[in-house]
Amino acid sequence: MNLQGDALELVSDFFKILAEPNRLRILCALKSGPQTAIAISSAIGLKPAEITQQLNIMAQVRIVRRIKAGGVIYYEITDSNVLFLCDLISDSLVNS
Repeated sequence: MNLQGDALELVSDFFKILAEPNRLRILCALKSGPQTAIAISSAIGLKPAEITQQLNIMAQVRIVRRIKAGGVIYYEITDSNVLFLCDLISDSLVNS
């Protein structure tokens, strides 16, 4: 690995965002495609306000994005590599 300067900071910030278990739960809920905060709330058992707060944090670093359709806001994962990375780390930790 050859991380230096800005790249080092970006990777560090990215992993800090993913270090929150509820954010990982939200990503798991979004695996199936775009969903509203209320749908995610029902799927993982957190209050919609908590879901929205975490989604806003992930949107700021472009892990998720908002899609407006009519008066409804949906959220989706911006890059499937995020899921691949989470699966890779999970598999490595479980199998070691």
